[in-house]
Amino acid sequence: METEVFDIVLLALIQGVTEFLPISSSGHLVIGQILIGPGQPDLQLTIVLHMGTLLAIVTYYCRDLVALVRPGNRRVLFLVIFGTLPIIIAGVMLRGVVAENFQHLWFTAAGLGATGIMLIFLHNEDAGLTGLNDMNSATALTIGFFQCLAIVPGVSRSGSTIAIATRLGMTPDAAATYTFFLAIPAIAGAGIACFTKAAPAEEMTDIATVSLPLQAVGFVVSFGVGLLALILLLKILKRGNLHYFGYYCLTLSVAIFIIEFAR
Repeated sequence: METEVFDIVLLALIQGVTEFLPISSSGHLVIGQILIGPGQPDLQLTIVLHMGTLLAIVTYYCRDLVALVRPGNRRVLFLVIFGTLPIIIAGVMLRGVVAENFQHLWFTAAGLGATGIMLIFLHNEDAGLTGLNDMNSATALTIGFFQCLAIVPGVSRSGSTIAIATRLGMTPDAAATYTFFLAIPAIAGAGIACFTKAAPAEEMTDIATVSLPLQAVGFVVSFGVGLLALILLLKILKRGNLHYFGYYCLTLSVAIFIIEFAR
């Protein structure tokens, strides 16, 4: 039991740190669960840990989220809804592919490599000019399409969306805010789909191997650590050091490919 608690806490720490730092929480959870967790990656546990970091987003941006429903900010709310459409479509169409390949490390390694490339070559660290209120529908939709890449384990949601947002001229603060606004319906939707078993029955087989009390422990830890990591990311963005995470992702990707090839 103590070993199980330790493993869940460790996975929750991984989730809390990597959900916001642009190094892919799903990719690190796949690696962590294969190395220390159950025999196969537990998709339900992964979503529970994501829900913990979802609460961290809602907590940090609470005032901004409330402000979205005010008349002067409803345009931003529309852009969030508009930017969410691609992930809804992709989630429905590709959920079977993700469920089938979730446990493959080579799949995760490829995603980490893609994240590294985006952070190094796509992300624009020079301060942009476009704020949330200056966004247009095309920008929102493009960022929404890049969020779809995070369906692949190893591709960072925050990394891919912040990278393209800054490349399109958004300020770092606006890019981060819009990124995490988009993450709220995306993570919540994934959680609802899992817990209501919205996916076909054959895709839901053997995804829940961790008890509810242990999942609750993971949820609390991922929330607390995630909140701290979110604050850290915003500070890193202001300093313009996001590309260093790209080198980390590329290095980890190459290391995984080498290990898998050696096996």
